[in-house]
Amino acid sequence: MEPFDDQTRLIRALFAETQAYANGAWSGFLSLLRLVTQAEGASLVLDLQNQTRGWCDGSPNNSDPSSRRTLRFDRVYSQESLPSSKEGVAPTRMIKVRTTDGAGLTLSVSRGMHSRDFRSADGQLLHSLAPFLGQAMVLWLDRQREGLETKISETMLAALGGGWLVLDAAGKILRLSAKLATDFQVAEGRPLKFAEPTVASAFTEAFAQAVAGEGPVAFSLKQGEMLLAQIEHDNAPAILGRLRTTPQCASISAETVAHHLGISTSEARLAILICDGHSLKAAAAILGWTEESTRTCSKSLFARMGVSGQPNLVRRILNSSIWFAST
Repeated sequence: MEPFDDQTRLIRALFAETQAYANGAWSGFLSLLRLVTQAEGASLVLDLQNQTRGWCDGSPNNSDPSSRRTLRFDRVYSQESLPSSKEGVAPTRMIKVRTTDGAGLTLSVSRGMHSRDFRSADGQLLHSLAPFLGQAMVLWLDRQREGLETKISETMLAALGGGWLVLDAAGKILRLSAKLATDFQVAEGRPLKFAEPTVASAFTEAFAQAVAGEGPVAFSLKQGEMLLAQIEHDNAPAILGRLRTTPQCASISAETVAHHLGISTSEARLAILICDGHSLKAAAAILGWTEESTRTCSKSLFARMGVSGQPNLVRRILNSSIWFAST
């Protein structure tokens, strides 16, 4: 295969990696580079200000951070020209390029100790990749940040009982949030499926109103509500359903609640039941306490929390960040 063809394939593979949000990123590019240069190992190392990240295919290159810092940018090094070179070093080609925030990105290929040396064309190939390496890494880092931010947002949204889905005009699901707490069945490419016929009928009516453009239409669920409204998705009309369900405090352990609110475990058990709508009498039955001991515990709980009465306790818990404690 011609060198130009190898270069084109490698550049395409390089930028294809920027779309990956996974720890296994860069494997396709490094595998192809190793194949093209007939190397035993291909490595990519990112030296940030306080962190080093590396990826390799085959045998890794064991260069140390101090030696990489002394490398000049955009110069191809052989085993003899490396700052830390020693007699009998295995065949190596290495290049360092700039990325972002003063970081250095080092790409290298290597062979076994007694293998033949690389061709000059292999060094030229690394040099031709230099202008693209830094750009690709910046794009990949941006993708990682976006992925992390999306994951954090989706986790927080789910913890608060929120979620969303996009439906086409026929009611089939096109997209949906990663963590969707529902009392109905959801799957991409299929319509919503409700267990109760009356709920299904109510949704059909609300969905028809949204499709007709009657504005945001609220649809009541067993433990929440969905707001349906028209949007455009992939240049076609669609319906966005924004879901809000009531988070259950019982899903959080009493130990977590106690630690977060600074109360005892017994008080936390009672607080959980009150927050989920139980009366003191019902809470006493669930906990196996007497009503008198439950009232005594509630007074202690209110005093510790600095609130007066059950409504203020519920408000205090609902407005707290405890819902994120177990995410």
